[in-house]
Amino acid sequence: MDRTEFLKEIEGYSQDDLRLIYTTQQDMYSDEELALIAERLAPLPEPKKTSPLTVICYILSCFVPFFGIILGLVLGARTDDESRKRSGDYLVCGCLPSVFIGLIVSIVLLGSGDAQKKQTGKKCLLTACISIFISLFLFNGGFKV
Repeated sequence: MDRTEFLKEIEGYSQDDLRLIYTTQQDMYSDEELALIAERLAPLPEPKKTSPLTVICYILSCFVPFFGIILGLVLGARTDDESRKRSGDYLVCGCLPSVFIGLIVSIVLLGSGDAQKKQTGKKCLLTACISIFISLFLFNGGFKV
């Protein structure tokens, strides 16, 4: 096949199509044609790696809720998008243990025979449900300004 004809042919292909051709159909194209396809391929972006410090902060946020809440508020004040996204994650990691403790306490109190304890259990359950919605809201990024 002529070089110019081949270039016109592959011009309409998307990057995914070219990558598929290059990786799976090597026996159908000559070395020169494969080299032309390789020239047209854009390099794949490097995946973002999570730093060990970020992983440690997530784990600490789950076990020490106040750490996650404070770290989330501090990172939320920054202007870059990555810090703001992580701040919501830290806030959720900090809030979820408190929510689960509230759910457990409410279930225990609702199971008791005392009317006062049942009333307190209902309030704990309501507070835990509201906290779950707030956590999900923060996890999704909160208000976009």
